[in-house]
Amino acid sequence: MDPEQIDHLLRSIDKLATALSQSQPYTITGASDWPILLVIGGMLVAMIGFMWNDLRSTLKDDRSEWQKAVEAHKKENVKSFDDIWEEHRRCQDKCCK
Repeated sequence: MDPEQIDHLLRSIDKLATALSQSQPYTITGASDWPILLVIGGMLVAMIGFMWNDLRSTLKDDRSEWQKAVEAHKKENVKSFDDIWEEHRRCQDKCCK
């Protein structure tokens, strides 16, 4: 989430809180609190959604990089394994003939 977006959200909350406090006294347990709680809850859900989306895309990017590294490692191991067997065959040919 962009810092500019967070600043904009904070300014919006401040405007809303100022407007609501001027019209009615603010009490956390009063019935007049539901608009503030609804706005804050909605923004919290939106921020969680943005963070989840960012995390999911990061995991997908990391997963593809990880899979590429695993495939490269497998190819390297197969080549090393083939080299070992080839050296073993050469040694057998030298020793047994």
